[in-house]
Amino acid sequence: MLCICTVADAAPAQQAPLPPPRVRHATPAIDRRVAQLPVPDQLPEMNQPCERYAQNAVADYQTMRRYPQCRVSDGARWQANFRNHYTWCVATLGHPEYRVAEARARDAHMVACGVRSGY
Repeated sequence: MLCICTVADAAPAQQAPLPPPRVRHATPAIDRRVAQLPVPDQLPEMNQPCERYAQNAVADYQTMRRYPQCRVSDGARWQANFRNHYTWCVATLGHPEYRVAEARARDAHMVACGVRSGY
């Protein structure tokens, strides 16, 4: 997935304590495994793969909202909250396939609704 974009205010200015994320991603099996992972009390030190993942997730959300034919309800996969995407990514660092599955799911939606070309 290639995204040339900027995300205003992508990184939070302060690292305030976060509640545990209650999000659903990819499949129920992944949700069960992610639920067992420890969740940090605050935003961890910036991790480049997770920072990129969160920036792309937010950019995809913003693109989805701009095109009526692509709009879906906000939820775990589709939201503008950088911190939620980043924290989820860090919590699943031992399982990069989760991050890949989420990015592919968003990409497939964008291809299906016609704002991104398939490969």
